[in-house]
Amino acid sequence: MKAVDPYSRQQREINLTTDEINAWNLIEEGNEYFATYEYTSLENGSDLLSIKHPSKVNE
Repeated sequence: MKAVDPYSRQQREINLTTDEINAWNLIEEGNEYFATYEYTSLENGSDLLSIKHPSKVNE
């Protein structure tokens, strides 16, 4: 899964990884989500901490 930090000037894609099978079952290809992640490095990508559909962000 790839993410883009909307606040970064470079708008570079970051690879996100997760070991949670439940997260992969809920993510639909082609949709946009709000995600929080822990950045490690460009080579290693980042670990996905949470993900929400935009309509459920305030819940």
